[in-house]
Amino acid sequence: MTSRCAAPGSIVARRTVFVSGVLCAATACADIQHVSAPAVQLVEELRLDPHVEDFSVVRNVHVGPRGQMVVPQPQDRQLWLYDSTGRRLATIGRQGSGPGEFEAMNLAGWAAETLWVFDGRQYRVTWVAPDGTVLRTSPLPPTLVSGAAVDGETGTVLFFSPRIVRPDGAMFGEARLRGESGLDAGWPERVLLFALPDVPARVVARPPAYEDERWFMTVSGFGRNVPFAAQPLLAFSPNGSRFAYLTTQVDGSEGGNFTVTMFELPGDTAFVRSYPFRGFPVTTAERDSALAAMEPRPGAPREGPADLPQRFQAAARDRMPPVHPPVVAMILGLDETIWLTLRDTADTRMALVLDGDGEPIASLRLPPRSTIRQASATHLWLTQTDDVDLTTVLRVRVVPGGSEVGY
Repeated sequence: MTSRCAAPGSIVARRTVFVSGVLCAATACADIQHVSAPAVQLVEELRLDPHVEDFSVVRNVHVGPRGQMVVPQPQDRQLWLYDSTGRRLATIGRQGSGPGEFEAMNLAGWAAETLWVFDGRQYRVTWVAPDGTVLRTSPLPPTLVSGAAVDGETGTVLFFSPRIVRPDGAMFGEARLRGESGLDAGWPERVLLFALPDVPARVVARPPAYEDERWFMTVSGFGRNVPFAAQPLLAFSPNGSRFAYLTTQVDGSEGGNFTVTMFELPGDTAFVRSYPFRGFPVTTAERDSALAAMEPRPGAPREGPADLPQRFQAAARDRMPPVHPPVVAMILGLDETIWLTLRDTADTRMALVLDGDGEPIASLRLPPRSTIRQASATHLWLTQTDDVDLTTVLRVRVVPGGSEVGY
């Protein structure tokens, strides 16, 4: 497959050098074996200070086609819209059920020049112009509401959450199916659905189930994650063209492989790439702490059978992996870059960058306590929390080359 092109000087234009060893950048090393990528630097361009902006909580930053930044404030049921210079253009929404009001702001994104916001409690989408003007509010199409038939499936939609909304009204996202197409017992089946207006939805893919016994425990109808097990990661490209899974296979006491599977809509496989890793061991103290956390707090009401905590502990002892998962987050960039946040070491948070074909092209150290919210070959949009959990929004420029990696 031919690699995608990028602007001269961007990290996508850099070629990867493969060596036997561990991915290293300056003094920090990640635990991905047999992969080496050029180190890059981050240069701060823009900072939205929480003391000035008075953010309540920041979990997402949605970057528009002109570099706009939408920062949802879910506690206030508002969207704060900034231009590319960091000037606030508009405050959108409030709690309620009227036009431009929200009971929940579950998901959002851009469809060309228009912002869309999904309210999962009212099961509707609100459309917002680039200047912050609320254009309209529309319910999800009948083909995606609870009970709707799915093309070629015997089961029906239980619920649907859009991840991609296109200007033509097409929607693509996660759903659960109930009935004969779902599981006969236990959890409804997880699928990815695509639907055009007035056309029955169809299943595009069946991603790894959250309830897979490799990373999830079910006891007497109650569920818990297996401590330290690597759950599958699912990511969608902001432009609506691709989606990807990341799964992890632990092969022994020292590590294993993680695999990125990329799809092009309407569901064709773009590539499947596996990367070996050497894992950080799960210590005895970590295991004991995870097991102790399954005991109910003193005075807290108990749920399920009296021996439920002990049964979960027994299942966890059998299924906890010997090593931590190597990748904790995956973001598909505004271009075709893929950004993998690696597990923190003692004092370092690293990211590995792949190109559109899964080729490693860069490695970098992220600012402490930061999370990648959006990315491209030239820029990162991050949130960073301080010691009192106030959140700063940052836009940083990705600078290829240089002998230092840091921030």
